[in-house]
This record gives sequence, C-alpha cells and structure tokens, in this order.
Amino acid sequence: MDIAVQMWSVREDIAALGLGETLKQVASAGFKTVEICGFYDLTPDELKGLADKYGIACVSAHIGYDMLDGQLDTCIGYVKALGLKNIVIPWLNAERINDIAVIERLKKITARLGGVNCGLGYHNHAHELEGTDLLKKLASYVPDLKIQFDIYFAAFVGVNAVEYIKNNNYVRSIHVKELSPDGTDAFNPPLGEGVSDTVRVIKAAIAANVENLILEFEKVADRFGYMREAGKFLKLKTDTNPLQD
Repeated sequence: MDIAVQMWSVREDIAALGLGETLKQVASAGFKTVEICGFYDLTPDELKGLADKYGIACVSAHIGYDMLDGQLDTCIGYVKALGLKNIVIPWLNAERINDIAVIERLKKITARLGGVNCGLGYHNHAHELEGTDLLKKLASYVPDLKIQFDIYFAAFVGVNAVEYIKNNNYVRSIHVKELSPDGTDAFNPPLGEGVSDTVRVIKAAIAANVENLILEFEKVADRFGYMREAGKFLKLKTDTNPLQD
C-alpha cells in the first residue's frame, strides 16, 4: 500500500516558496510519495526532474475533468514521464455525474489511460454522499473507475466510512483527513484525534486491499510539522515504511 501526501495541502507553500523548495520540505518531513494537484505549469520532464531531485515519487494526480476531456494526450505525456498510477478527477457536480455524454467520455478516458497502465479515479466531496449515493451510481456507470474515498467528507455528512469501504469494492484509495470533534471544518486535529474514525478506516482499507492512503489537511498551525507527525501515525498503523529514517 502506498502512503502519500496530497500537495493541495501545501499549496500556500508552493505559491510562496515554489514547487522545488516545497518538495524539499515534504522530503524533509519524511514523505517519499505525493499526489500532485495539476502540473504546475511545468513540462513532464521538468516536473519529473524536480521530483527526482528530492527523491519524491508522484503516485497520482488530481486533474479536472475538463482538462482530461480536452487535453488527454497532454495528460498521458505526464503519466508516462512521472509513472503515475492514477489520475483522479477531484470534482463533478451531480448534473455531470448524471450526464450520459460525460459518462461515455469517462469510459473512453478510462480505456485510454488503461493503455498506459494508469487508472482513472474520482474523489468525493460531501454532495456525492448526501441523499442518493452518487459514488455508487458513478462506479456503476464506469465499471473500471476507482473511487478515492475522502473520509473527512464522509464524517462531515454522517456516513460510516468503515462500512462504506467494507461494502464497496470500487473504493481503491483513501484520502485521510481528520474532521474536528465538533464536526466543523474549523481545524484539522492530529490523525486519530478527530471524528473521521481514522484508525478503523485504516484497518478497513488494509483488509480491502486499497491501493493507497493519501494524507490531506488544510487548517493546521504548522503544515510540515503536522505532515511529519501524521506520517509517523500512518507508518505505525499500517506497518509500512513511508518515512525516511
């Protein structure tokens, strides 16, 4: 199981310091694997060179549907250069999820990516889990789609993430993000100290042979300090080695 950190978590650092210096800090915090968010206006070779410089592997990328739809060949160039295992769509509204034309395009994108050994994933927010289960609907429409299940949003809308992972084999990766005990998005507590049921989620993910766990956070006092401690937590709970000694 891969353990990564979502680079959206350090977007402010990327804006202030640049991607290279931020990757250096990510490596110093112990992570060897990341999920990127876009391609940072770099060529595939430039992005690969920066990642290699700091010993970072890019396991997956969050890329919007419109870019995949309109610039799929470009995206495949990054897949090949970076060795991406998955490209994940971070958002679709309910109208698009129910749009047959979008669904047919997703099937074609999935097939094209499969030809370069890359999966297509979809990351949920809250609206897919409120009322009608739009994740289940999307997975049924696009059978090879890999759902990236965000446990923060599951907890936010009162969905039992452990049971969801156990009962839905289309969940292939997990966004590990901690919801504060009062159920608001005021801050992200340390992993295991919120209400995302993180410890049991990790156990369920291991049992379900989920491909990767991806740390995400947004509201913390010390981003790289939080990252380091969260990495230690994930290492302990998965008995893997995501961190440098």
